[in-house]
Amino acid sequence: MVIAYAVHPDATKGGDYVNRVIYTGPLQGKAMADYAVNDLKKKNTAVLYVDIDYGKSIFTAFKEEAGKLGANIGIERPFKMGDKDFSSILTAVKAANPDGLYVVGYYNEAAAIVKQAKEAGISAQLLGVDGFDSPKYLELGKTNTEGSTFTTSFYASDSRSVVKIFVNQWQDKFKDIPDMLSSQSYDAAMVILEGMQKVGTDKEKLKQAINDTKDLEGTSGKITFGKDHEVIKPVIFMTVKDGKFQFVKSKIYN
Repeated sequence: MVIAYAVHPDATKGGDYVNRVIYTGPLQGKAMADYAVNDLKKKNTAVLYVDIDYGKSIFTAFKEEAGKLGANIGIERPFKMGDKDFSSILTAVKAANPDGLYVVGYYNEAAAIVKQAKEAGISAQLLGVDGFDSPKYLELGKTNTEGSTFTTSFYASDSRSVVKIFVNQWQDKFKDIPDMLSSQSYDAAMVILEGMQKVGTDKEKLKQAINDTKDLEGTSGKITFGKDHEVIKPVIFMTVKDGKFQFVKSKIYN
């Protein structure tokens, strides 16, 4: 089993037959804490997180790492998937006067939060997660998304040939731009096919071939698996500029 997109830390605990091509939720939270504190110099962040394992695992890691780096979480609030009115939460956020607002959730709620945050007069730097990485975030959030910076695993403008081929073929077939979920699914299939090309379909040999994957050129970066069956590849930071997703930087975290 090769997991394309599930970020709970326990997902790979099933033994030697389970690998994952997306980094864990906690790793994503750690990466954003590093970027917020060390790159953006944000020392007092408000965090709003969706009240499911996805939100809680990322938020917990962000809070722990930010604390290690000397930053403060001024206010933290959960919200539920499907929520539309965030006015009371954002009133509390504004009172805390943060310099960063980290939203750990998916694009529907994220778009509503950034819109209502702007309307509330909150000027904090907007930070997010791979749940932002959809054209729907830009469509729903409109100009309020400008300046948002988030972590993800793929960007369609990557100049590597594997990405160019993938994007061109995707556009030919579906007439739009692939997102990170499409990329993750493609890479998971690529890992399996690469293993089958090397050793065939014997389950023991295939398991070992997948576990031994090293520097496979995936659409989401070079894919290597550690001894814990977790992927080692860059976390990508994107921002919204002029209404489009634009690459900022990438970095490998352990």
